[in-house]
Amino acid sequence: KSDDFELLSFFMESNSGGKVDLKKIYQNVTFVEDINTSAISGSVLIKDGNDLLNTFPISGHETITLEFRTPGIGSDFIRLKFVVAEVTDRVRAPNERGEVYRVRFVSHTVHPNKSTKISKSFKGKISDMAKTIYSDYIGGNLNALPTKNEHRFVIPRWSPFKALEWLSLR
Repeated sequence: KSDDFELLSFFMESNSGGKVDLKKIYQNVTFVEDINTSAISGSVLIKDGNDLLNTFPISGHETITLEFRTPGIGSDFIRLKFVVAEVTDRVRAPNERGEVYRVRFVSHTVHPNKSTKISKSFKGKISDMAKTIYSDYIGGNLNALPTKNEHRFVIPRWSPFKALEWLSLR
């Protein structure tokens, strides 16, 4: 429902410095986090009356930032940052003055995961291996509960998330 969350900011920014406030032109926004996928993904439906796709061309190098919270429970604002993946479902309005389209996005972890392969031996606790893989190959910190026992593994040219998934089964 429209009153289930409080939206503080919602904008798209290009790597060249342009910035568009999506708060006034979005119709709905969805994002999904699934334990079986390696990234958060989502989309925003935009009702564009200003020909945004020609004045702010989307090339896939843009980021979408969303800051929101659930009102009434005293929660802090959550800030999520995504990378634009594609523009789909373009429909021109009958009067030809506006257009509706969907901008799909994914979390920033998708690109380093797809372009990186790990070929390395690891020794130590599995939780420490997972933290090292995440920080060295994806970037950022991984919260992992400490595991017991020392192990030795060789990761054979796997993507970071495949290695993390494999480690999580152990």
